[in-house]
Amino acid sequence: MARLGTNDGRWNWTLLWKDSQKGRSGGHYGHSFWKDELTGKVSVKDMSGDLPHTTDDGVLWVDHSRPVMFSLSHYGGTDGAAELPVLSANDEKFFVGMRWVDAIEACRRLDLKVKVDPKIGEVIRLIADLSVLAVERSE
Repeated sequence: MARLGTNDGRWNWTLLWKDSQKGRSGGHYGHSFWKDELTGKVSVKDMSGDLPHTTDDGVLWVDHSRPVMFSLSHYGGTDGAAELPVLSANDEKFFVGMRWVDAIEACRRLDLKVKVDPKIGEVIRLIADLSVLAVERSE
């Protein structure tokens, strides 16, 4: 794990992991998760800065009091989306949009609560029913 601090002693960041998003060049271009060793809290950082406190949004703390919300809606892509709850430095509540696979990883690593859109259950039932039809037709 990379340890990075700042000269003013306000933060002592440790990189925990990066999500799976890639840019056009194939390199990482998404969110990364950082632990502040001074507070023990975890922040999510986008690509607008090198460390959480240097991003356009400033430090966004992962909010353990609210669930990660999984839905079928998406942000310009074909995958479903998840909303990771965060708190700004002023305790304002926001969400960070993430791909399902990355949000699941965040839930596992950070022991976050989960809320799933009921429509996802309908899709799972549809897939199960279609798979049974495929087996019935192949006999």
